[in-house]
Amino acid sequence: MEVHLSNMDQVFRTRLKNFRHNPPEEVWDNIQHKLEAKKDTGILWYRIAASIAVLMLIASFYFYVTYSSSFYTPETSPAFSEIIKPLKHSGSAATTPDVFNDDVTGEGLQALDRNFLHTQNIEVAIEPRSDKERIASLTPLPVYVHRQKSDPDIIIPRKQTRHSFFADIFPEFYTSSPSPEDYYSSPSREKKKWMLGGAFAPAYSYRHLTESSTIAGRNYYNNIESAVFSYSGGVNIQYKPQKRLTVQAGVYYSTMGQDMDHISVYANSVYPLIDEKYRDRYLNSYQITNSAGDISISSPLVFYDETVTARVENLDATKSEYNLTDPMFNKLNANLRQSFEYIEVPLIFRYKLVDKMIDINLIGGVGANFLVGNSVYLIYENSKDVIGKTNGVNDINYSGSFGLGLEYPILNNVNILIEPSIKYYLNPINSNSAVESHPYSLGIYTGVSYSF
Repeated sequence: MEVHLSNMDQVFRTRLKNFRHNPPEEVWDNIQHKLEAKKDTGILWYRIAASIAVLMLIASFYFYVTYSSSFYTPETSPAFSEIIKPLKHSGSAATTPDVFNDDVTGEGLQALDRNFLHTQNIEVAIEPRSDKERIASLTPLPVYVHRQKSDPDIIIPRKQTRHSFFADIFPEFYTSSPSPEDYYSSPSREKKKWMLGGAFAPAYSYRHLTESSTIAGRNYYNNIESAVFSYSGGVNIQYKPQKRLTVQAGVYYSTMGQDMDHISVYANSVYPLIDEKYRDRYLNSYQITNSAGDISISSPLVFYDETVTARVENLDATKSEYNLTDPMFNKLNANLRQSFEYIEVPLIFRYKLVDKMIDINLIGGVGANFLVGNSVYLIYENSKDVIGKTNGVNDINYSGSFGLGLEYPILNNVNILIEPSIKYYLNPINSNSAVESHPYSLGIYTGVSYSF
């Protein structure tokens, strides 16, 4: 039968009208498992969301009850622009209002009629006060009225005590229940000139190549070297000559460094099997050039520069030739790292920008860094072995630092601090290198201090 292309649709509808093909059973099983897994996952997320909502509700109720009972409202303790002192009154105690024997809120005090005070022969005097006291009176304070046998009735404001989280945990340090704001504004704190503390910081460490280096050289080293994470920590002592100025000195231990990338490391699998008197043939001295100086390495390992330039020089190449395609050489997934260890003696100045419950300090200073460690590490899997050192590194380097600090009191004499800062070496780390490399680090110092 001849079929025209124009009738092709009709042929498919006629021939394939009742055609059906059942998918394999495992397809439906897989779909069923995925639907059940999706359903279980949805239920799990609903449960997690419900749990978080319940916890937030409980926490909100707790803080509402706790803090609402710790502060007075303007309705219960209005501000007064004058302090009233009854200087003279006549009559027996029986004629004196009972209200003078109780704690009276501002509302109750306003309810007292001045005419009634006049009928009781009570003279009222308004005490002149300074501008500072007038400003302080703007804060809503409760009023306490008391009676003494030898003194006339005096109406005085009772100081409001702010709720403190740390006062609940360490009540023995808060015998008079001061708040952190009271402590920071108290005259006794201003008299404390000395502070002893300590701090520690993880840091991001790298180096800056100055403009005296060639552009091609800077770009080249920036592409084959990378930053590392280091740390710094130590103790310090601070002196406060003025209210907002603090001078700090101390002793810190810090590390700086960088990684050398694109250098392949090969291990000689035959070396451990060679008799000891012949191993010297496979022990080679290498010199590797980088931005911090030349590195000297003596090792049975084979180092190969993957870049187009020859950073790696085998000083003992005449001993033997290496064919790195030979199966006896195994390429290691290793990394070379330069590390410099310093004892730092800084002189730091702190200027207090904000003097509140949380202080904000502007920090800056200089420091002398004494080299105590110079190592090149081979980092392979979980091991870190010293294989050499960097030549020509200065024994003393000078650095400048700048940062911003936050300070918060947790006890009467104890503060915690957080200080993000940057430290930059003012002189090149290696005076003999053709490239001027200035190490720097970015760290966030955290610590405590004790004032006395």
